[in-house]
Amino acid sequence: MVDSVAVFDPNFRVTDNNGNVVSGAKLYFDLAGTTDDYTTYSDSGLTNALPNPVVCDSGGRPTSDGNSLVNVYVSSAAYKLTITDADYVTIYTVDNQLGALDTSSFGTGSAVWSTPVNLEASDFNVTSAYFGELTQCEPTGATFTATLESAVTAGNGARVGLRHDGTANQVLIATVANQSIKLPGGSTTNGFALTGKGHTAWLVSDGSGWTLDLDIKPLGEGGRILITDILSSPPASPTPGARYILGASPSGDWASQSQHDIAEADGQGGWTFYTPPTDCGWIAYDQDSDTTYQFQASAWVAWSNITAPAASNLESFVANYQVTDGSNGGAATEDAWTKYPLSDVIENGITGASMTTSVITLDTGNYIFNASAVFDETNATQLRLVRTDDSGVVLYGPTVNINAVGGLKGNAVVSGAFEVTSDNQTFELQYWCQTNTSSQDLGTPSNDTGVEEVYGQLQIIKVDIEQGPQGEQGAQGAAGADGADGGFSYTWNFDTSSSDPGSGQVKGNNATLASITELYISETDGDSADLAAEIATWDDSSSSTRSKVKIQGSAGMVLFEVTGASTDNGSWATITGSVVASRGSLSGSVSVLVVLTGDQGVTGATGSTGATGATGATGATGPNTGLDYAWTTSTSGDPGSGNVGANNATLTSATEINISKTGRNSESLGAVIGTWDDSTNPSHLGHLRIFTVADRTEFIEAEVTALADNSTYYTATVTMTAANGSPSASDVMAVFFSRTGDQGASGAGTGDVVGPASSVDSEIALFDSTTGKLIKRATTTGLLKATSGVIAAATAGADYLAPPSGTALQKANSGGALANATAGTDYLAPPSGTAVQKANSGGALADAAATDLGAGKHQFTIVAGQMIPRTTNGAEFVETELATNDVMLASFDFDTTTEEGVGFWLPMPKSWNESTVTFQPIWTAASGSGGVVWGLAAIASSDDDALDTAPGGQQTSTDTFITANDCHIGPESSAITISGAPAEGDLVYFEITREVASGSDTLGVDAKLIAIRLFITTDAITDA
Repeated sequence: MVDSVAVFDPNFRVTDNNGNVVSGAKLYFDLAGTTDDYTTYSDSGLTNALPNPVVCDSGGRPTSDGNSLVNVYVSSAAYKLTITDADYVTIYTVDNQLGALDTSSFGTGSAVWSTPVNLEASDFNVTSAYFGELTQCEPTGATFTATLESAVTAGNGARVGLRHDGTANQVLIATVANQSIKLPGGSTTNGFALTGKGHTAWLVSDGSGWTLDLDIKPLGEGGRILITDILSSPPASPTPGARYILGASPSGDWASQSQHDIAEADGQGGWTFYTPPTDCGWIAYDQDSDTTYQFQASAWVAWSNITAPAASNLESFVANYQVTDGSNGGAATEDAWTKYPLSDVIENGITGASMTTSVITLDTGNYIFNASAVFDETNATQLRLVRTDDSGVVLYGPTVNINAVGGLKGNAVVSGAFEVTSDNQTFELQYWCQTNTSSQDLGTPSNDTGVEEVYGQLQIIKVDIEQGPQGEQGAQGAAGADGADGGFSYTWNFDTSSSDPGSGQVKGNNATLASITELYISETDGDSADLAAEIATWDDSSSSTRSKVKIQGSAGMVLFEVTGASTDNGSWATITGSVVASRGSLSGSVSVLVVLTGDQGVTGATGSTGATGATGATGATGPNTGLDYAWTTSTSGDPGSGNVGANNATLTSATEINISKTGRNSESLGAVIGTWDDSTNPSHLGHLRIFTVADRTEFIEAEVTALADNSTYYTATVTMTAANGSPSASDVMAVFFSRTGDQGASGAGTGDVVGPASSVDSEIALFDSTTGKLIKRATTTGLLKATSGVIAAATAGADYLAPPSGTALQKANSGGALANATAGTDYLAPPSGTAVQKANSGGALADAAATDLGAGKHQFTIVAGQMIPRTTNGAEFVETELATNDVMLASFDFDTTTEEGVGFWLPMPKSWNESTVTFQPIWTAASGSGGVVWGLAAIASSDDDALDTAPGGQQTSTDTFITANDCHIGPESSAITISGAPAEGDLVYFEITREVASGSDTLGVDAKLIAIRLFITTDAITDA
């Protein structure tokens, strides 16, 4: 099999920078990185070489000879493409383009699925080199940024993984050009952060933006850790995914771990261990003891063991979703906000609070709200609190990704404060999840005897008059961070596009601080102050450095010199300059401090003139933009392939130019040169210019008066208009020809026609006298008659019938005069109504049916190029140039032994009667004898029908081979009953096969299907 690939899609046209088609464009192909010719082909088998350059037609489409359209195929070697217009002016050049995939080594080796892993510890751009890899990001030294490549450049399907592998700080993930990152739950962002060790994100490009495909949070982040029990030795048969806090002196498989570690059953008989970092603040809920713990310092501290204050008037409401021991939480509703099934009120100390069917009633007041719920394999999941009277959302919780792959479980949470402004307002806790997978979506039982299954909990605290007892005074706090440097308050935006950064925000045009050349700053700062007038002064100085802008953040700074004019964009400004110093990274709140520069001083005295610089090197010789030939000193006969010459060594005396039909680089130019005598001007066909590429002072200027075809070369008869120099043998020559326009049509008649001094527009002109050169104005009015070409007034009754008065239809009576016609006797009177009429068998008018007006049997013609080969046993699409007249044939070639097929989709017109169809194959073959059996089957698909359904109702058309490469039109098939349930407006899939198993299919070579005629029946004249 030949490795080949088409360079352009079938609809490719060369256009200029304004999108206009370039007529006669030229496509030059060279080996990548060189000027060596690169051979292209018009077929995927790489057998029919194309000239270099490939010349496009007037529509900018590639051709083999300036007229015959072709696809351009290349081999597996890399290439360079240069596109010029018809005058050889370069439009576009691109180098190092990959050719076809080299499959020579396919099937000889083995592959192991792997994901390469690499390491980064500072700002970096996530280019294609990182795609398909997991990058370990080590921010322990300082927070840094990973900037995603443009999704447009990355293309659809690019995938990259980023993992926080440090012990401190964050990894910021940012996009370019303000591209969005789609998050679980429907939200989007321009960037986010990996917050702790193990936090991992996998992102996928869709060609226009990025999608967060997998977000693995650090253990303990985003909610409580569900703990089955606190044990010192492993249980015998743990539930896969169950987690345990290790007690004192762990033993068995846990002996190598420490107290307070977390062990998770991996479902394979082993364990995964997690060690909580010191003071990490992780929160865990022990299902066995119904106790919540927090990791403080280096140990788990039970919240239930905290001593209650001596006195408090705290008002609290607590409700659970709990079920009996061993019961599932139930299936979740996916992709819709749904009421969470709170079942039991555990505590109610708030006056006026109650819960009925999971709906909570509260009176006027201020409240603090916390809720947490367990979910199992629901992918993106989120909680919110909603007022039920007006569906207003009070609070949203964060979206968590509880991956449905690998049996993950997790908690969704929501918390915050809100105010109730009237009594008896009702609220409900709602959840949204991306996927429902089983009856355990809302909770998986622990299967521990006697344990009440609690899958969710809600707590509301009323804070209007709540006050705990006076606590002891805390220790002196640490010194605060250094204060801001007196600048304006802003927020740093990671986006780098030239656009509005948003109120109170500032950003740069490069993710690398040191490379910023433009700042985009809101004219309203973070304190809502209008700074438009202030910012307008930053470029007022006449000095080269107009001002300096320092942007200071908690983890870095940038010092920016303003060197150009600023642009006021309405609500934001563009500041032009360069960075003179930077460190660290910017994020969150920043301070913007500006130091204005004084005006430039007066100009000093002019210094002495410096020495003249050395002369630059001579530029390279430009490309040959004409027809590329070599000069021959032979003055008669065939100049030889690739050569051009004159019939006299003294060029000014030459009368003929002999030029080969093949260019210097073996390109076929006969068809181009053959057009030199196309002009109908009898004495001047066009202008010929030939010059030496290396020395353009050697040239020929001549007028072509005739062109003779001598099989392998042309002889142009010329009249020299100018010439200079004597080219040497083998000199590279550029040949240009400008065609003369066709001769105009001959004029008719001689002499002048003389008319009156004036006339009226559109008035009839008559000859005046018999000279043929004088005309006069016609003055006769009324109906006119012509007698032997002479115009005169017509007489009523003699020259025409004068109609009587009235509005009735007229007829000629027996006396030759007009009289009123009688309906039913002299003409057919139409019936009432608006239908189109026809004459019935009795000669009267009647309403015409649709079949009288054009409905009935109609034909669709489907050519091979509109068909699609099956991937499994599909016929081969072949483009063939017939040998004698260069006629191009596109066909699907069907094998003699294997049943092969192609198909096409046809949206049926509304006027189709949804009944049977027939077909007629049009085919040929290169040789052989015998018959071919063509089959056609079909399946109709209505809206929401499955497209992957087998076609049926096959009928065949059997035809006999006549002559090689003759047009064969087979007989029309029997009626095909289309499978499915055909309905108005259906999309129908048709499958064409060669029925090689049939005894009537005896042609021993490939049968070439050129087209089919598909016959349908309509029962309406339009598709309205």
